[in-house]
Amino acid sequence: MKILAIRVSGYKKLKDNFEINFLNKAKVMDIHKDSGEVLELGNKLYFPTVTAITGKNSSGKSTVLSLIEMCHDLLFEGRIVYDKLMFNKNTIDLVIYFKMEEYIYKYEGSFKGANNLIGEINRTSFCIFIKEELSKVKYSSRLGKNIEKYNYKEVEISPSIDDTSILYNITARKFFAYSISNSKEDNLEQYFLLIEKLPDYLKKGFVNIFDDNIEKLVELRKNDLYLIKFYNEKELELNRHQLLSVLSDGTLKGINLLAITSSILKLGSTLIIDEIENSFHKNLVELILMLFKDKKLNKKNSNIIFSTHYVEILDILRRNDSIWLMDKKEGVIDSKNLYLDFDVRQDISKSSLFNHNYFENLIPLDRLNTLKKGLKNEVPNNV
Repeated sequence: MKILAIRVSGYKKLKDNFEINFLNKAKVMDIHKDSGEVLELGNKLYFPTVTAITGKNSSGKSTVLSLIEMCHDLLFEGRIVYDKLMFNKNTIDLVIYFKMEEYIYKYEGSFKGANNLIGEINRTSFCIFIKEELSKVKYSSRLGKNIEKYNYKEVEISPSIDDTSILYNITARKFFAYSISNSKEDNLEQYFLLIEKLPDYLKKGFVNIFDDNIEKLVELRKNDLYLIKFYNEKELELNRHQLLSVLSDGTLKGINLLAITSSILKLGSTLIIDEIENSFHKNLVELILMLFKDKKLNKKNSNIIFSTHYVEILDILRRNDSIWLMDKKEGVIDSKNLYLDFDVRQDISKSSLFNHNYFENLIPLDRLNTLKKGLKNEVPNNV
């Protein structure tokens, strides 16, 4: 079960009819399938295992990820939490193409903001659906990959209450995605929720990737205690808060990411990470991408979508059609695909092109010079 494409109007600063289509655009060869670069969702229906979204600062990367997350939430929960900042018009018009079991579905819907009643300001509000339609077609390779041209047939679904989508009866609890965003507050206690589900050998294995001074880490399963032993030191029985104090923040985040990845791979779900380099070291990022692309581990078609400023990460991706560049002009966000919109050979270093401003992603030199002049004026001559 995957979201194949999204088209939207009225969402934040995205241009009208903003679209992102995840299906392959370049030819898929055996090396791409064997290396785990693509998932085969059906006969000749290829989907990227790893999708990277990049662009210069404030180009719209986080906005696009929030759209993708919202669509997954809609399919999973059947509702959209209201946020007035989502709307740049009175309504948002949304089209989602997704695959579930043997069928490709096309969802078309329009929704508006919630109507808060007096005394309910602090209550979670959900968007109101104005118009919805769902259609489907049984997938066959003869249909090709131009999903917009399929001959869909409408699915008859009884209408629901106005803050719940018709999708609820079809997709609820089936399209799980886990999102890691730097805009959300870190609660170190939540790291234990997934970690405690891991067997002890995996706990220690995960920990040793980030801190090889730990000889033993075992959950005692009594009073939330852990047994931890550092090399050449005595064993310690620690509660959660004490354990948090002896492990570094980076170690905790790394363990948690591996635990999340382990769960995603088991479920066949989607992992969404905003600004992946801000929380995780390059080596850890490479490890996570390697785990997703390992066909022996990723047996249920799990995938990862992330945004990054760290363009060196892009060099480990074999396919240009899995890389998207966000571009904001006059306050409006658009997207470009590295394969469709640029003449870039696959064997050329993508990071080198970025660093040489091939994609016009660097801060213009005249702006830097203006900034330097301004800073010089602020520094007293007698300092």
